[in-house]
Parts: sequence; structure tokens; C-alpha cells
Amino acid sequence: HHQGGTTYTEVAQFLGKRGALRNLPSCPQFTVAGAIATATHGSGVDIHNLSAQVSMLEFVKGDGSLVRYSRDDASSRDVLVGCRVHLGCLGVVSRLTLDVMPYFEVETFRYDDVPLQNMLDHLPEFWKSCDSLSVWTSGFGRGHGAGSCWIA
Repeated sequence: HHQGGTTYTEVAQFLGKRGALRNLPSCPQFTVAGAIATATHGSGVDIHNLSAQVSMLEFVKGDGSLVRYSRDDASSRDVLVGCRVHLGCLGVVSRLTLDVMPYFEVETFRYDDVPLQNMLDHLPEFWKSCDSLSVWTSGFGRGHGAGSCWIA
């Protein structure tokens, strides 16, 4: 279990090589509770947003009482699916449980100075060819880097 204010960096450090999360945000300093509440996504066409990894949520409601929803509890399983992305409206997340999978290594490729128009023309193919895609550009304007991008 993790407390609501735990960051993805802290989760990854805790897991080490003992396990991994299926998906991470591009900014690992995000809190897990904040990222799931807002449907923050990682990368990849076939990977769900970060809230899909939550198997239990516990909230402190406005009156101070606790409410818990878990995938393991038949009476609250469906409610869990609906309340993972809650935008802060259901209370303060006090505890949560994330799905952990076996540890795996990630391979990264980076391509610099890619013509921006070429990237845009082939973007659907790029999305389908990898689990995670990040594209940065200086835009179409003038100056250093204009008209090109780098892809990781």
C-alpha cells in the first residue's frame, strides 16, 4: 500500500528490481494520487492511463470517515473503476494499492534533427511501433531547431 502523497519516483525506488509498474508518467515527481485523480497518462497507444493500475483506493471523506474500494471486494469492484479518476471530488486519498508486474528493462532510442513534417506525416506509424513516444520541437518558425524535432 502507498500513501496518497507518494510520488512515482518513490514507488520506483521502493520497487527497485523487485518489480515494476506497467506505465509511468513522463514527470515521475507527480504524486500517484494526483496522477490517477486526473487520468494522467503515460505513453503508448495500447497502454491505459495511470489510474488503471490502481487495485484499491481509500478516501477520507469530508466528515472524516474512511471509505475503501477494492478490486478484491465484489461489492465495490465496479465502484472502484468509476472512482479512480475522481478529480478530488470524492475526498482525500489516504491509501492506495498499485498493480506491480515483474521487473523489466526499457530500451530507449533517440533520433535528433528529424524533419518535423516527416514526423507529422508518419506519426500514426510511430505511435504503433513503440510503447512510449515523446516528440519535442522548436516549431515551424525561424531560428535554431525550427522545422526539426527529436524523438525518443
